[in-house]
Amino acid sequence: MIAGFIFWKCKKTKRNEAQLQRTQEELDALGSVLTFLRELKSGLENQSEELIQQLKEMEREKEEDQDEAPVSEEENRRE
Repeated sequence: MIAGFIFWKCKKTKRNEAQLQRTQEELDALGSVLTFLRELKSGLENQSEELIQQLKEMEREKEEDQDEAPVSEEENRRE
């Protein structure tokens, strides 16, 4: 009876250790994925900010061109 209990307890401990090992491996894999996704998010946020700045610059240039266009048309009419 005692030998059976000791055998069962050892078997249960080994099973728990194996489960713990699998769980740790899964956590490590998920940690790697999470790190990758955080880096990707950071890169996308930076790229988004750059694109917003480029768009603002293009809008400023467009406004400047529109402001200059009427002046050029008036100069052409005078000539």
